[in-house]
Amino acid sequence: MALALPATVAAGFLWGAYEHRNRAIGNQKPVSQLPLGPSFFPIIGNLIAILRTWAASNEAMHDMILEQIKKDPKSVKCVQFSIPFRPLMILTWDPRNVEHILKTNFDNFVKGEEFRHNMGDLLGAGIFVVDGEPWKKQRKMASHIFSVRNFRDFTANVFADESVKLGALLENAAQTGQTIDLQDAFFRFTLDSFVKLAFGINLGSLDSPLPVPFAAAFDRAQTFCDERFRLPGAAMIHALSGRGKQHAKDLDLIHEFARSIISRRRNGGSDSPELSQGNDLLALLLRITREGGDALSDDELADMVLNFIIAGRDTTAQALSWTFLLLTKNKHIEAEAVSEMKKFFGADRLADPNFETTYDEVKDWTYGKALFYETLRFYPSVPKDGKYAVKEDVLPDGTVVPAGALVMFSNWVMGRLEELHGSDAADFKPTRWIDPDTQAFKTPSQFQYPVFFAGPRVCLGQTMATIEGVYVIIQVLRRFSIEVQLPEKVTYTNSLTLPMSGPLRVHVSRRDL
Repeated sequence: MALALPATVAAGFLWGAYEHRNRAIGNQKPVSQLPLGPSFFPIIGNLIAILRTWAASNEAMHDMILEQIKKDPKSVKCVQFSIPFRPLMILTWDPRNVEHILKTNFDNFVKGEEFRHNMGDLLGAGIFVVDGEPWKKQRKMASHIFSVRNFRDFTANVFADESVKLGALLENAAQTGQTIDLQDAFFRFTLDSFVKLAFGINLGSLDSPLPVPFAAAFDRAQTFCDERFRLPGAAMIHALSGRGKQHAKDLDLIHEFARSIISRRRNGGSDSPELSQGNDLLALLLRITREGGDALSDDELADMVLNFIIAGRDTTAQALSWTFLLLTKNKHIEAEAVSEMKKFFGADRLADPNFETTYDEVKDWTYGKALFYETLRFYPSVPKDGKYAVKEDVLPDGTVVPAGALVMFSNWVMGRLEELHGSDAADFKPTRWIDPDTQAFKTPSQFQYPVFFAGPRVCLGQTMATIEGVYVIIQVLRRFSIEVQLPEKVTYTNSLTLPMSGPLRVHVSRRDL
């Protein structure tokens, strides 16, 4: 009898190890033909690999996936991750599979309940969180707004006004010789721009060196939500570490920020027009819903606007930060960009302190757009994304997707593969996006280059984001030379988007054209 219990435990363990030899406990059965991802062990699956990326935080997760793929990139187009008590995750880098998920069988791949659980407290019932009719309703409203000429003109004016403040900050750095955090400057620029675009008010973060509580809370909340997806037992870890309490405080600050601005706009405060006036997002949303007879509550307005800010503030600021890191590492490309800018706009015109340019002119500068797209190929602002399968499905490469599995694609990986971008994929080369014969921009396939997503959910603001990015590149390059300090040590940190892990310290000097 004394030996019965240990023997039973041992037998149970052996049975469990056999039963879970190729999957984690509490996880779906794996797809037989797919590799099991890095650091796989029976029962715990890929838990060690996931915990390692969480502990390292910086430059780990996306590189880990890339290393796994490079082992045999031609014969296998997917890899699976099995994590205890989480849905099976299948990651693909095949454009055919991406098209199937995002377009061909769009209705079978959804954000799903887990996504809403992990993101809903931050983004509410906004467009990035919902599916079905709520998504269609918001998508329709948003598409109307982005097609309104007044909103486009308002956007151009906002970028012009805020770039003056950004230029003043860089001018001060050039005069004093002090290094500055360029990533922080870009985040302040895009935050001010998108708060003005969304709410019609001046936040003024570029006018002050003090931290912006809303921005800090927004950054922490995104990292917190991202860990819910990646980290088994995240709820317990967040509770024990006290980060759950901090997250609750951050959410209160974020939503109070949005609600207070809407209240001020409804009341027509001295610092902002009435909500029904103006060309900002709030005003246009109100007018559209009034005309349609379907008014939005303050909470619904806040959700839509916060989704708009996360789409515009973070992604563009990060893309600009990575652009100037890459230009520091590739001085010949910086020289080429300045030369092409002088050809297009004229050196004398660019040297004018009162230089102005139009929305259409910025849109037509092919090299600037190519530079921005090439940066996003290496450093996509949304490095990973995915959907949950409603029903079992089969991807074009033959991979069977179980119902409930999370199917993801990695922009980080796809942008670095020679099979998608040629033998020079490792080279930073903006001209790959320019037709050598016509000099026209070569628009990439949405499914080979899904940095702006694709299919019915393709980013409505991609043109606006590109215009903003190129506009800032022009305004900075025509006046300043940016030198990143210790560029080889700059890395990313794991989040919903792709921020740098620390300050982007740069030295700024005046440029003579």
